[in-house]
Amino acid sequence: MEKGTLVLTRSDIQNALSLAEYLPVIEEAHALHAQGKVYAPDLLHADVRNGEFHLKTGGICYGDEEYYGVKINGGFPGNMENYGLPSILGIIYICDARNGSPIAIMDSVTISKWRTGAATAVAAKYLAPEGRVQLGVFGYGTQAEIQAKALSLVRPIEIIRVSGRNVRKAESFSVRLQKELGIPVICCSGEEAARCSNLIVTATPARKYYIRKRMDTAGMFHCRNRGGQSRQAGTGSALGRFFRRCHRH
Repeated sequence: MEKGTLVLTRSDIQNALSLAEYLPVIEEAHALHAQGKVYAPDLLHADVRNGEFHLKTGGICYGDEEYYGVKINGGFPGNMENYGLPSILGIIYICDARNGSPIAIMDSVTISKWRTGAATAVAAKYLAPEGRVQLGVFGYGTQAEIQAKALSLVRPIEIIRVSGRNVRKAESFSVRLQKELGIPVICCSGEEAARCSNLIVTATPARKYYIRKRMDTAGMFHCRNRGGQSRQAGTGSALGRFFRRCHRH
């Protein structure tokens, strides 16, 4: 019997779960993926004049239940400055994969932002150095903020070093983040942010490398976050090859 389709707005999604509540959900999804109960075809991507669109699909099995979802997002880095809109906009469609019955259509903005930060936090929970963290953040947008907040849920952070192309924006972001998290946040060069941190995240739309292998330190945990941009660059090619070798082993 068809139960009807939920339509969830951005405010509905924001009120449903806190950022902290995303973490166990994402952790469970990773566990199910390791068990072969999650499947996802390749990303469909298209460039447009001022940004890009990408379409992601995937399914997940919960015992006798199975669900399939489709997310289409537009990524436009200049949205906030030009239109007062988020840089990422889109919708998510969820259906019952056993019969195709539509379950929900929902705004994707909050889910896209928070699940990205939650995924980094879950990875750091198991892979980042134990003990207190000196965090380097590359970028000063919404995702950079969410990454820092999510990581603070799984590691005690001593200090955050922020680096970005626009120094004025990076400084403003640093002041705001320090007020919200209650820990020291400073703005510095990219090399200082990398060399002085044992955990770094990149959350920028840059398409040129800005972190080189010489900036790497032993034991560093580095999360390359695309910030909604499918062709984001962060680490230099030598460091990228090093990461890929570690992943294969």
